Amino acid sequence: MSLKYAAVILAAGCSSRLGHPKQLVCFQEEFLVNRTIRLVKSTGINDISLVVGFQKERIIDVLSHQVTQIEAKQWQQGMGNSLHSGLAVQSLKHLDGILITTCDLYRIQAHDYQALLDCHSKNPQHYVVASYQNTWGNPLIIPPTFLQHIHLLSGKRGAKPLITSLNGVLKKVLMENAQWDLDTPEDLVQLRQYEKRN
Repeated sequence: MSLKYAAVILAAGCSSRLGHPKQLVCFQEEFLVNRTIRLVKSTGINDISLVVGFQKERIIDVLSHQVTQIEAKQWQQGMGNSLHSGLAVQSLKHLDGILITTCDLYRIQAHDYQALLDCHSKNPQHYVVASYQNTWGNPLIIPPTFLQHIHLLSGKRGAKPLITSLNGVLKKVLMENAQWDLDTPEDLVQLRQYEKRN
């Protein structure tokens, strides 16, 4: 029997260090928000929730894929609040796992998301996380049991500190592409350099 997945894409922040919304950065002729949705959809996940907040109208206006839009009304409080908003609507769906990702992982490819799903299908009770540079983080897949703890998500704390505090069993998938994200103007320079090479 095939497993049932949903995805939550976090796109609510104001990208304060970058100076403008990273979701709307154009990379290889595609907005990063649309690129993320497209790659997730390519794995067969069609139940996708996009969490919006800062300049939500601008982001919604550029969407080229059908997704469920969830507003994080207190997005200013940080990623924890946005993640809570995205996960709160998943509890009634009888899911086997929820993929969590962000829009700024510009080197991530479809096969990276698929590798997480393949690992989770063999370990459905565990947390399946991207591993890189001697650490782990986004993207990741959480089991539905995590949803009973989402009231503990707050502020700038994302899923990682909570998973750690819960002593969740991790299955790590080596994913070098996940180490590259977009937070600062210097990161944007690196993105453009990578874009020229590819």
